[in-house]
Amino acid sequence: MPTSQNGWPVVPDTDAGRRKLTDLVLPGTMPHTVRVLAGDVATIARWHVAEYHRRVEPIQPAGCWGWNVRLIGDGPDWSNHAAACAWDINAPDNPDGAEPSEVMTTRQIDECHALERESDGVLRWGGDWSDPDPMHWEVVGTPAQAARLAEKIRNEEDDMPSVDEIVRALLNHDLGKPGGGDTVAVALQSGLQDGKKALAELALLRAEVAAVKALLPPAL
Repeated sequence: MPTSQNGWPVVPDTDAGRRKLTDLVLPGTMPHTVRVLAGDVATIARWHVAEYHRRVEPIQPAGCWGWNVRLIGDGPDWSNHAAACAWDINAPDNPDGAEPSEVMTTRQIDECHALERESDGVLRWGGDWSDPDPMHWEVVGTPAQAARLAEKIRNEEDDMPSVDEIVRALLNHDLGKPGGGDTVAVALQSGLQDGKKALAELALLRAEVAAVKALLPPAL
C-alpha cells in the first residue's frame, strides 16, 4: 500500500477505505464537515479546528477540505490529504501561495505557531513553507506520537466540567458571594471555548434561575 508524505498509508477511495474515515464537524455559523482518518487523527483534528476557530479566525463553511486521494502537484509523493491526515481551512481567505503576512495579522500568525507547539510537533502549518500554503494543516508525527497527543487531548476533555455541572454550580453558588464564583470560573476556563459567549450565556442562565427561584415558596 502506498504511503503519503508523512509515512501514513494512503486511504483509497473504496468502500473499505471510506470505512476508515469519519466526519470532522467544523465549528462556525453553518454546519459543515470534512473527512479525516478516524481515531487519533480525528481527535487531534477536532481539537485543532476548535482552537483555530477560537484563537485564529472564524472558520467559514466554504473552502475547507480534508481527505483527498491525490499526489502533491505532479508527484511522485502522495499528499497527506490522501492519508486523511491533512485539512485546509478557509481556502478563499488563505490561498495557496500567499504569504501569511498578506492574509493574516501578526497575532493570527503567532497563534498558528502556538498551535504547532501545543501539538508537541505532531501538527505542521503550511504557512511556514518556502512555497507557503496558509490554509493547510497536516499531521507529520508518527502514529505513536499522534496517539500520545490524542490521549492528552482526551484526558483534558475528561477533566472538563459538563453543562450539567456548570448549571449545578450556578444553582449552588451565588456569583456575588466571596468564593462563590470559583467553581463557575474554573468551568468557564476549562470547559467552554468561547469565553465571551459563555459569559453571556451564563449571565442569562443565572437571571433565568433567579426568576424561577423568585416564584418558589420560601421553604423551597
